[in-house]
Amino acid sequence: MSDSFGHNILEKVLLPDTVNGQNSRPFSVPRGAKTCTLHVPDLVGAATTLKVQAADPRSGDAESLTFRDLSAPVISGAAFTYSTVSAIAESAATVIPVTALGGGVLRLVASAAQTGAVDALTVLLTWGFDG
Repeated sequence: MSDSFGHNILEKVLLPDTVNGQNSRPFSVPRGAKTCTLHVPDLVGAATTLKVQAADPRSGDAESLTFRDLSAPVISGAAFTYSTVSAIAESAATVIPVTALGGGVLRLVASAAQTGAVDALTVLLTWGFDG
């Protein structure tokens, strides 16, 4: 579910989804977005962080989604490495440039199952645009 807020889009992502206690429902990066601010609530139980996973492209609707940990390039001087987009803290707002997220279908994964929550938790994503 998305709402407009100035030059931003506010998206609500539920965690956990109905199938797995650690994974959020999938969501897509909006076209033209420059930044994503993740507003993460207190997580349940031993979980203290989230990471981002990306879905592999698929050739047909019948195929199930396969998710993999998302890595982004890190450039330090002449060194070029990749680092997973992870350790996103609970009870905090974290800004990630869309260049680190890429595009396509993503999901959030908690560091421990969120099945102890009475209701699904809502992670708010604020997609920032030029404007």
